[in-house]
Amino acid sequence: LIFGSLMGFLTQSIFNLCGIYTGQQAITYYGEVHQSKWNSLVHTIGMPFTYYGLLLCVPPLLCMNKRNTELLQLTLYLYFISYYISLNLYVGLAVAICYTPSQIYAMEFYQRSLSRPVTVIYGFMVAATALTIQEVFGHWLGGDDPSRLEAIPNAIWHAGYYSIWHLFYG
Repeated sequence: LIFGSLMGFLTQSIFNLCGIYTGQQAITYYGEVHQSKWNSLVHTIGMPFTYYGLLLCVPPLLCMNKRNTELLQLTLYLYFISYYISLNLYVGLAVAICYTPSQIYAMEFYQRSLSRPVTVIYGFMVAATALTIQEVFGHWLGGDDPSRLEAIPNAIWHAGYYSIWHLFYG
């Protein structure tokens, strides 16, 4: 858990050394296809569901026991919140508050789940549905360009942050 938090705080420096967008550059890049307020709000609502689904479907693919899966889920949360706090304290704390229910429900669901394959399928379906809704109702109905395939790495790190950031600064 300490490692996850530490890595989150170091991510900005590591990204800068590697020439990867971080901070305002990354948010500006992500925001290029999220110009309408409608699209941004759809992402504010949809991203916690995407996060929830990914927390359910990804860890079981690593064939961990329930305890290690729970630790991985918590480490990912601490990693991203630490990274977001390093970008902006207030936005990072707001993301922490808004994404805590997704985190708690994912950890509780996995502990109650009897079947790893069912958990993977359910998590994938939740994430895919949330992403589809964001793409159709956010981008298409909002009049924005579609999401870019080459922007997926940036989105993995910054979509959660942007989903709250735009409420403060967008």
